Amino acid sequence: MKTMQIPLTEPTHACASTIGLGLGASAIMSSPVRSVQASAPVREAAQTMAEHKVSGLVVLDRQGKGIGVLSASDIVAYEVIRRDRIPSGKRYENLKAKKQQQAEGGSRFEWVNDLSVQEVMTPSIVTAPQEATIGQVAWLMSQKRIHRVFLQKMGRIKGVVTALDIARAVGRDSGPPLSLR
Repeated sequence: MKTMQIPLTEPTHACASTIGLGLGASAIMSSPVRSVQASAPVREAAQTMAEHKVSGLVVLDRQGKGIGVLSASDIVAYEVIRRDRIPSGKRYENLKAKKQQQAEGGSRFEWVNDLSVQEVMTPSIVTAPQEATIGQVAWLMSQKRIHRVFLQKMGRIKGVVTALDIARAVGRDSGPPLSLR
């Protein structure tokens, strides 16, 4: 699995223990982690995301090995680029190059749902040890500018923690729930 595991240190923010960020991230992780084959059409992956109410999937090769992540953001980014609204940033460079190459070759830039998952996915998986704290995972997300971290134990993915999971944990631990009535 092409992963990027970042060694974690304790978060340095003073409020970490007061709002529950020192708790184990495995307490808020989702499991099992949903996945999709790299060769599957993006349309199928989007349907899987909708069916399971998740915003990202681990992408597997033919041998079942994790090779990347397909997120709703990847699908949106591809669509933005397809429509010539190309933002700057490293993440978009490969797609911009592909679009330019296709234009020069006379082919059209495909609709995202005409493509395979592998053509749109992010080709890495960011992981943390299953023993990581919520604060450590939150720090990792902020440093890598990502919205999900996969927790693993002994080289196997055990669950996923998303930015929304962390927001929910912070909301639960920061006082009484607010009433919108």
